[in-house]
Amino acid sequence: VDGDEADCIPLQLQKLFGMLMMTNNKSISTEPLTKSFGWHGAEAFQQQDVQELSRVLFDALEDSFKGTDSENIIDELYAGELIDYLRCIDVDYETERVDKCLDFSLAIIPFGSDIPCKNLNECLEMYLKPEILDGDNKYFVEEHDTRSDAMKGLKFSKLPKIMSIHLKRFVYDFTSANLSLKKVNDIVQFPMVLD
Repeated sequence: VDGDEADCIPLQLQKLFGMLMMTNNKSISTEPLTKSFGWHGAEAFQQQDVQELSRVLFDALEDSFKGTDSENIIDELYAGELIDYLRCIDVDYETERVDKCLDFSLAIIPFGSDIPCKNLNECLEMYLKPEILDGDNKYFVEEHDTRSDAMKGLKFSKLPKIMSIHLKRFVYDFTSANLSLKKVNDIVQFPMVLD
């Protein structure tokens, strides 16, 4: 361990799991772990975004594993790949970009709708549903100096061994005078097997 043990996130995480395994207590203090994140006082008691927490943990673990046999363990377990694509309908033009993803953020209420998805499969379908660019929203193709109807979307090119999914529980409320966030409390069912 380089530096102060109290600031080492991987060590504090390891200690926490060790105590969980070896104790008969009903609870274990997470204070040493939250202090290693740099959270003190009120910060430790604020509700934190689990997606941001996992990024802090993954970054700390990747730093601590550099130069070891486990250097790429986070990517090996959690990294998937998405293809961000655009296909023109009127002209022969297509573009794709591959992005690495450690987690997938899925909307419960898709943009432009007020009907929530009932289950994880519906959330995934909406995430992968292509957007049609047409009318005033046609795509400008520089190579052909023209505007074209197009499909723009995402598709999985590599699934991770462990798929981390973040459900977007906050949406913008366009009905209020001031643009604000509101929490989505709808139930989203998870299947036992995800195909």
